[in-house]
Amino acid sequence: MLRRDRQIQMQIHQLVDACLFAFSFWFAYFLRSDPNVMDLLGLNPPNPFKDYVWLYLILIPAAPLVLEAQGFYNRGLICLRRTTAWQLAKSCTFIVLGLILVGFFFRITTARIFILWFGFVSFGVMFLKEEYFRYRRLQKMSQSHCRRRFILVGTPEETDRMRRELRAQHDIEVLAELNIHNTTLEDLVSKLHEYSVNSVMINAKHTYFEQVEAVIHACELEGVEAWLAADFFKTQISRTSFDDFYGRPVLVFRTTPEAS
Repeated sequence: MLRRDRQIQMQIHQLVDACLFAFSFWFAYFLRSDPNVMDLLGLNPPNPFKDYVWLYLILIPAAPLVLEAQGFYNRGLICLRRTTAWQLAKSCTFIVLGLILVGFFFRITTARIFILWFGFVSFGVMFLKEEYFRYRRLQKMSQSHCRRRFILVGTPEETDRMRRELRAQHDIEVLAELNIHNTTLEDLVSKLHEYSVNSVMINAKHTYFEQVEAVIHACELEGVEAWLAADFFKTQISRTSFDDFYGRPVLVFRTTPEAS
C-alpha cells in the first residue's frame, strides 16, 4: 500500500478510535451511575455527567496520539493478538493516568473511580474493534478477487527480489514476472488483459529508461497504474522523497531532515 493510502487509512482509524474512546468514557459513567451497581458496591452517586464533559477536550485528541506513540498504527495487517493487547493496555493506562492527573489538578475527587473503569471499558471496546477488523481482513484475504494484483517488470534478479519482499504482504498477489529486456510491449499488453491487474511494478535498476518509458506508456494506454521503484542508486544515509520543481516531478535525495 502506498504511503498516502496508509496515511489516509491511519487517519480514518484515528477518527474511529477517538469516537470509541469518547463512547467508552460515557459508558463507564453510565455503569458508575447505575443504581444497581451503586447498591452492589456501596458507592455514592457521582456528579452529573456534564461536570466531566470538558474532559473530552483532552481525551478525544490525546487518545489517537497515545496510540500512535505506542506504534499501534504501524502494526502489520495481521498482527498477533498479544501484541495488540499489550499496546492497547499501555495506551489505556497512560490515558487513564493522564485523566487522573488532570482530575487531581482540578480537584475532581469523585471522578477517579469511573475513570479507572473507563480504562477497562476502553480496552475492551478497542480490542473488540480490532478483532472485528482482523476478521474482516482475514475474510477479505481469503477471496482472491479482493487482493491487489501485480505484474513485476525488470531484470530476473530484481523481480525475484521484489517477489520475495512482497510475499509477506497478505493483500498482494504477484501474477507474472516479465524480463524488461526480452519482453515486447505486445506481450505486456496481453498479460494486462489476461490477468486484469491493478498495477505494474517496474524495477528500473540497471535498466535503460527508454524501456521504462515504453512500459509506462503501455500502462497509461491500458488504464493500469505503473509504479516505478525509485531505488536505482544505493545511497548511504540519504532518504528518497518525491516532490516537484516548478511543475517538474523530481526525486530528492536528502541527508538532512526536510522542512517541517
